[in-house]
Amino acid sequence: MQRYARYSPDGKQIVFCQGVSESGPWELYLVPATGGTPQKLTEGGSDMYPDWK
Repeated sequence: MQRYARYSPDGKQIVFCQGVSESGPWELYLVPATGGTPQKLTEGGSDMYPDWK
């Protein structure tokens, strides 16, 4: 289950949340905007609403 995708400010990457079920646990992933294999950024749960700051 993937949700809350956000493009990076330069438009080259997308960060998103993925969970094993509706109630989580949720982890953050990063993937190139052109496609490819997502890279897991967190371990053990994360915020469901990623943002570029």
